[in-house]
Order: sequence, then structure tokens, then C-alpha cells
Amino acid sequence: MDFTSPSNLNIIEKAMDIMYNKEEVLNVQADVANQTEWTQAFYTPFEQNRTLFMWARMRVVEKYRGMEAEFGILPIPKFDENQENYRSVVNPYTGVLLGVPKSADNLERVSIILEALSAESRYTLQPAYYNVVLQRKYVRDDESSEMLDIIFNTRVYDIGSVYSFGNVFIDFISLCYKTDRNVVSFYDKKSGSMEKAINKVVETFQSMD
Repeated sequence: MDFTSPSNLNIIEKAMDIMYNKEEVLNVQADVANQTEWTQAFYTPFEQNRTLFMWARMRVVEKYRGMEAEFGILPIPKFDENQENYRSVVNPYTGVLLGVPKSADNLERVSIILEALSAESRYTLQPAYYNVVLQRKYVRDDESSEMLDIIFNTRVYDIGSVYSFGNVFIDFISLCYKTDRNVVSFYDKKSGSMEKAINKVVETFQSMD
């Protein structure tokens, strides 16, 4: 666990400096009291040309197809000039994972079928979505197409957010709802449950045939 490594704490501190600046940033979950209004508060200001930047999942791009104002797509910025590559995290809430139950028989056949379906998705569906839908229908400029290439070519999967060991990922997000900066004390409270959850996953994988 490197949640509170110096480099991570430095990144978190800078992110919180930005997010908690109410004069420049709309932190929807913290600044909009009514949860039913979160979605509208998140999308509408950008759609009405009242915000300059907005973080969004890739699937949200289609929502702005009808915008009159021009907009572009950018990858999440590098932390500083020393960061060699961009990193575009795959959202754990919208990624897809297939599981095979223990009761399934003929696992070899099942694996072959899943591999074939995945290949068709990768080489047929994904290019159509990327080359036709994203690059031709939604983006407004050649530069955004180049940015899409950067985003898709620098995808990373954060195992900590996928498993949310000890529920740490969800609970950490809740700090931002309260504009809370007590990251180290939060980690101290969660470290025990995180370690137990990690060990349980490791033991589960080790016990597999």
C-alpha cells in the first residue's frame, strides 16, 4: 500500500488545492446540497458555456454533440514536467468484466467463446466507435482526434480502485464531498481493513487451480 507515499500526498494536496477553490471550481458533490441535482449541476454549466474545463468519462462526449460552442478533448494533464507519459485511468464504474461461475462445465469451450466475442468487440465494435462515432461525429477539430489517440494509447487500470480494498476508494471520494484534507488520518483508519482485503484477494488467487 503506497496511499500515503510522499509523491501521492503531493498529488493529492495539489488536486485538493484546485478542487476546494470555490472561486474557480465547481465541486458538484460538495457545493450542490441536493444529490438529485448533481447530474444537472455537473453537465449544464459546461453545456451553457459557463465553465472552461470539465472532467468527463468518454461516454459523456456524445451529450455535447448538439452544443453550439466549439469544444475540444484533452487528456488528464501530467502532474509536472518530470512525468514521462500521460496516464488515462479506465473508470472502474464503467469498465466491463466477465466472470464465469464455478458451476460452468467445459471451461475450455467457455473460454474459447469468450475470447472470440472479446476479439470481435476489440477489432470490430471498438474501431467503429472510435473512428466513426468519436472522431467523426462528436469531436470538432483535428487536434481532438489526436488527443483521443493519446487517451486511448495511455490507458491504465488502477487495481486499487477496481477492488476498492477496504472500501477505501469510495470512502476517499467522500472526503471531497466534505472538502476534507485529513488524508493521513483517513488512511490510518482504513489501513487495517485495506490490508485484510488485499490479503484475502491474494489468498483467493493462490487457492485457484
